[in-house]
Amino acid sequence: MAEHRLTDDSKTRRVVATCCNTPMFLDLTQGHWLSIYGALWPEGALPKLDLRTVTKHAPPGVVLPDDVPNARTHNVNFFFRLIMAWAAMGFRVTHHDYVKGKLDAR
Repeated sequence: MAEHRLTDDSKTRRVVATCCNTPMFLDLTQGHWLSIYGALWPEGALPKLDLRTVTKHAPPGVVLPDDVPNARTHNVNFFFRLIMAWAAMGFRVTHHDYVKGKLDAR
């Protein structure tokens, strides 16, 4: 796997499987979570959606369904759940040392 950062000092990186150029996840390098691309989950295995965040960046004309809350920004519920998950991890920051090298995205 290799990483791609938008700038050299970006706190986030996109991680790609170099064997097939499949995007695997977005990693907040100073955080304790990954954003995994939902399309990679086997059918029926993806956890049920229960919250959308930062919907203010949706492209013009996109109408989001009202099946779950569509928070325009990160809301209190989001941060509460994030902190509770971090507490369950013992307030550790994860490191993914198996990501080797940089992706040449030119």
